[in-house]
Amino acid sequence: MKNLISIIIVLSLSILGCTENGDLVSPNSSQNGTTQIAPNWLKFPAADQSRLNKITTVSQSIDGSIGGSITLFDEYSGGPFQFVYVEAEIQFNPGAYYGTKNITLSVDDNDCIVEFGPSSVFEIPANYTMTITGLDLSNVNVSQIDFVYLRVDGTTEAVAYDKIDVDVAKGKIKVLNAKLDHFSRYGWVN
Repeated sequence: MKNLISIIIVLSLSILGCTENGDLVSPNSSQNGTTQIAPNWLKFPAADQSRLNKITTVSQSIDGSIGGSITLFDEYSGGPFQFVYVEAEIQFNPGAYYGTKNITLSVDDNDCIVEFGPSSVFEIPANYTMTITGLDLSNVNVSQIDFVYLRVDGTTEAVAYDKIDVDVAKGKIKVLNAKLDHFSRYGWVN
């Protein structure tokens, strides 16, 4: 019986996990803004037959010592509002990075995810604003919508931003001035 209790305790601890300081955490908990479970990404509505699903990409050469911005606009017919609109802008302050880089911004054609390149870390964070209109948000918990960084291991990390707006009646979400201190994949979760 004593061995059975020991096995149950060991299994319980391995299921719950431990933090570095020994505190027990649930596998669905968040530490330092990092989500430990697979994220529930917001999805784009399917496009109508006149458009092939595609990743939308814009690129521009920007000198990090001067700064600059890149904008993206895309629209397609489909979804509960007949049209989906994606507007995005990333702004670099002077001194954000050294040298000139060909910056690329790509919006996924399925999940509401954006990927930036080339891989970079910034001296001064870039400001990113994105608005998507025409999403089906009827089954979404509005209070839990967030804009996050997607790590290589599939976990997410909170991103600082000025504000998130959600308008279910218009199927609209907006993140204002997300602070990107490096390039990777970012997106909308619920």
